Amino acid sequence: MPFSVLLNLVGTSNATDKDVLWKFIKKNKKNIKISDHPILDGLVGYALKYFEDIVKPNKKFKKPNEKEKKALKDLVNRLKECNEEMNPEAIQTIVYSVGKDNGYKDNLRDWFKAIYEIIFGDQDGPRMGFFISFFGIKESIELINKYIK
Repeated sequence: MPFSVLLNLVGTSNATDKDVLWKFIKKNKKNIKISDHPILDGLVGYALKYFEDIVKPNKKFKKPNEKEKKALKDLVNRLKECNEEMNPEAIQTIVYSVGKDNGYKDNLRDWFKAIYEIIFGDQDGPRMGFFISFFGIKESIELINKYIK
């Protein structure tokens, strides 16, 4: 698991302790034991600290314009048709399709930049298919809805 994913999980889940992050990890690796993975547990702690001290103070969330709201609502609707067993690449394809269908066909980078600025408060972010798969479809829908209201 990349450290950047742990950082994004901290930011999107509002985690303040390791238990919250381990809940997401265990969601995807059901039989994982913290005691068997001390390095990962240490990284979880570092992610919490790094986010609080370095990342959080520099976050600048963008309020979505109407075009972005429409596209994000479309993404939510398409994610509702997904199931938790879908692989990250299939989810990534959906995210690409939403961008193409909502006016970003000529520059998909603008679509992803909009997602990152609105949802993560940054110009760059994780590969969305992997993030949604790991974070959870239901949780991702709730997260997106929080920012388009």
